[in-house]
Amino acid sequence: MLAYILPKRWLYLTSKPSTQRSQGTGSTNSQPHRAKAAGRIMVNLLTFNMIAIITAVIVVLASIGFFYQQIVLNDLDTDRNAISPYSQSCKVDTNGFILGTCTPVEVATTGAPAWSTIGQRLALEWRAQSSSPYFVTTCIKTKPTNANQVALVLMAGYDGFPQCQPPKGAQEIAGMAMVEATVRDEYPNGAFMLTVFADKTMSDSILHTNSDGTTDMLIANINQTLIATNGSMTVDRLGVNGVHYSVPIGTRYKISIQSYPVVLDITSHIDPNTWWNVGRMSKKAVTMTWDYGHAVANRTELVVLDLVFLFCGTIFISGDYYLTYQGLKGFLARKPVMTYDLAAGMERRKLVLFFWICSRTMSLVYPDVVRVVPGPTTFFWFLSTLLVCSFYICTFAILLGWLSYVPSPFKRVITISLNAMNQLSFLGFETVYMSALPWILENYRQSPQALSLNISGVLHPSGAYANDGQLSSAFSLLFPTSMIIIAICMIMSVSLSTYYHKRKYNSFFLSLEWARTNGFLSHCTMPNWMTGLPLDELKVIKIGNKLFCKPSTQATLGFATVIPAKSAPIVNPANKNEDETYILVSVNSLLLTLASLHLWLPKVFQPKIFGTSTKNEFTSGRGVGLGRDRYVHHRGTCLN
Repeated sequence: MLAYILPKRWLYLTSKPSTQRSQGTGSTNSQPHRAKAAGRIMVNLLTFNMIAIITAVIVVLASIGFFYQQIVLNDLDTDRNAISPYSQSCKVDTNGFILGTCTPVEVATTGAPAWSTIGQRLALEWRAQSSSPYFVTTCIKTKPTNANQVALVLMAGYDGFPQCQPPKGAQEIAGMAMVEATVRDEYPNGAFMLTVFADKTMSDSILHTNSDGTTDMLIANINQTLIATNGSMTVDRLGVNGVHYSVPIGTRYKISIQSYPVVLDITSHIDPNTWWNVGRMSKKAVTMTWDYGHAVANRTELVVLDLVFLFCGTIFISGDYYLTYQGLKGFLARKPVMTYDLAAGMERRKLVLFFWICSRTMSLVYPDVVRVVPGPTTFFWFLSTLLVCSFYICTFAILLGWLSYVPSPFKRVITISLNAMNQLSFLGFETVYMSALPWILENYRQSPQALSLNISGVLHPSGAYANDGQLSSAFSLLFPTSMIIIAICMIMSVSLSTYYHKRKYNSFFLSLEWARTNGFLSHCTMPNWMTGLPLDELKVIKIGNKLFCKPSTQATLGFATVIPAKSAPIVNPANKNEDETYILVSVNSLLLTLASLHLWLPKVFQPKIFGTSTKNEFTSGRGVGLGRDRYVHHRGTCLN
């Protein structure tokens, strides 16, 4: 999650009492402290802003049809440039293609049996006559959504061969047809799909509404036929050409991509400066195109779950937001404040990480959707990469936290700079994923084919995808690379942290032997193998033979201090009771406690007291609930 891609800093109180600041260098020393405090506060606030931004991105993508789109490809300029000449030889009469008129190259496009059946269907649909056969021109048309995929377009002329790209103006035709390949349950190895427009019989148009609300006029009741390679045929009542699908997070959220060949009525959109094909009798200006789209199954549920998981993670990190806000208030008032680095403590926020991982798991469908969306994909791919990167980073952080429960025979642990880990991961993922985008797109376009069109001796894909059209997800394709990125970033982050630790503390590894002598830390689960927590002995306060853990370290470890509202100082906080008992609770439940929502919960569900502090001595709470008291936040005290 981008929410914890933060700079690594150690935690501290930004200033000392004013009597100390008045000494010689105190004022000077306070300036860098305040600068560091400002940096921590602003970066933590940026974390919460990123949560809001991600939420907005999810909502906006859902609202613009990112998860569902079905649109007729009606860019006429692109359509005219997508067609190229193939041959002008065939003639069609009542019985089909007149023997010997088609070139061997044309016949080889589908094979002789299928080609013969295509001719027979065209003769029937076009109402061809032996006394005046039609002149048939063949053209090659590429899909705007996939330049590797082609279709064979056949245009019939009354008096001569039509041109694939005629000069400016109208070109009269007797009919138009398009041949593609497809796969059906009854044709698992593929079949040819014939879509026909007949000038003599098709003059009606229907208004088609696209998923984005735009409309197009389509020729009604076009005829479509499935033709096997052996020449057998059936009427196609489904009308689907290319079908792809992927299941990055399971079949429940299956991503389907499909296209339907249609005949677009462009009569009302004629540009006199260009050319167009028009039926002599129907007076319809037409072109062959596709109704192309994709759909994520149960997409509403997907978006809702994504937002719910994100919201739950936000609820559990709201205590950190409150602590940061209190630090900001004190900072602006130039008071001593407690600031801490949220990134350093993310391995302790397992609930937050769990919900963020669930949220980001939902987002693993985004890269698969991006690669099939028509038009520019770079920006959407960039956003998807951020979400995928955050999935890996959150997963790494939670695994790092769980590693603390695995016993170790060693007395020292490896340190890691979580800041370096996060920043390097971000740069690594963006660099590698952005450079991999062309390969991902090409992998989609070059899907294995069950049946292809033979264009001049070269097999070209035309929609009959093998394996039922199943694609490897972008997540699985890039998984090995992603693991390498994470491994390299981890090694670099450990190396940087180890070098820093050796230089500053004269030791390569972090010793936690001292933590056993601290009552508070002895009740916390200390890391056993690797950590990003600031737990060096030199960072604690030492008085005599006792070591005291600072409030900032407590906050990093995931604990906040509260006191009963009835005992909170009102008039003069300086005259506080030195024997007052402070209560430590999980930062996850801090806002719930301060809002007194625990009063409405059954005892078994109430937030538990982690421990109490009296005269800086920690006592375990032993799982006792908060009871019926109301509480207010306290900055906390150093604990032994």
